[in-house]
Amino acid sequence: MRKCMSGLRDRIWLTSKTRMTSERRCRTISYILNVAVAWYSLLLILVSINQLVAGMSLRASVVSVIFSVSVFTLSLVIPALNFSGAAEQFRSCYLNLDRLLTDEVSDGELARRYHDTLSHYPNHLEFDHDTMIVSSALRGRKLENATGDLKPTLFQWAKVVSVHILISIATIAVFIMPIWHVPALF
Repeated sequence: MRKCMSGLRDRIWLTSKTRMTSERRCRTISYILNVAVAWYSLLLILVSINQLVAGMSLRASVVSVIFSVSVFTLSLVIPALNFSGAAEQFRSCYLNLDRLLTDEVSDGELARRYHDTLSHYPNHLEFDHDTMIVSSALRGRKLENATGDLKPTLFQWAKVVSVHILISIATIAVFIMPIWHVPALF
């Protein structure tokens, strides 16, 4: 791990690490959404089989419609969000930034290439930068730049932890809530 870099190379390195965090966030969201579609599809199949075997009940029909609308909506929304494509762009960006760090060029040329590279890719979220700093601290890795240590602030800790808790609760709710309705159908 690089301990201390100066100026521009430092910014390039930190941007690269943040883009890695962005890629991981996008891949995780994409995976969760795809598993959610499969989960709701499975539940829809179970409800449909139950309707065939046990006959149609109003409750089963309502739940079936809810699952059908959920699967339909998710199948339209997920491709439009394109988290997998964004993840690929972040990956391509950080690989290009890593290559810049190995180039033996003047600072002016390095700055030009850095800005040119960034102009071809979407920007990361501030949250991704905060997550990278907090994650490094959690792993015991010391981040430094030309101005000194990069330590997460209390606000960064609070933001990253609270967002991860909210995402975890929402993810659990998406997968658990439908189970409450399915047993009553059988």
